[in-house]
Amino acid sequence: MEIEILVKCDAQKFTLPGSYGYESEYIYEVTRTEMDKGIEFKFILQELSKPYKKIWNEDEATMNRYKQMIEDGISISVSTGNRIVGVLIAEKRDWNNSAYIEKLQIADEFKRNGIGSKLINEFAHITAKIGYRIIHLETQNTNYPAIQFYKKNGFIITGMDMKLYDGEENKDEVAIYMTRELI
Repeated sequence: MEIEILVKCDAQKFTLPGSYGYESEYIYEVTRTEMDKGIEFKFILQELSKPYKKIWNEDEATMNRYKQMIEDGISISVSTGNRIVGVLIAEKRDWNNSAYIEKLQIADEFKRNGIGSKLINEFAHITAKIGYRIIHLETQNTNYPAIQFYKKNGFIITGMDMKLYDGEENKDEVAIYMTRELI
């Protein structure tokens, strides 16, 4: 397997076959309690009676955003033979000396083979070499498999936003921010 920097803004390079979404048997229920002496947030792991499923489509605006991020020169892909089987698309955030992972995707048939971890670790190496202090990302409280994957790869939960997502369409979702220190 070969990992390389994505340099061309060719959508075929970073559009992988397979599902865009996730399924989870667990979620972190997030609660906010206001008290006289402060505010308390809790993340409580809950097993679901039926799996939470989320599927999305990547529209033209999203694809154009990915193309702009690729121009930053830190997005990477992994291929086997002539076939790209995984991508990590990220943007530089020089204003706070960090890199933000927008998309990490592995082709369905190659999942659970360590490819995602290889991409994360190579990305950490690339961004540390630049001199960034952290890499960070956002996922959802409903995406337990992603949270576990990122924790396994050195990320910790550093924040959340209870109102980031549309309250109608994504009423059970809370944005979870995760960070991996590089320095």
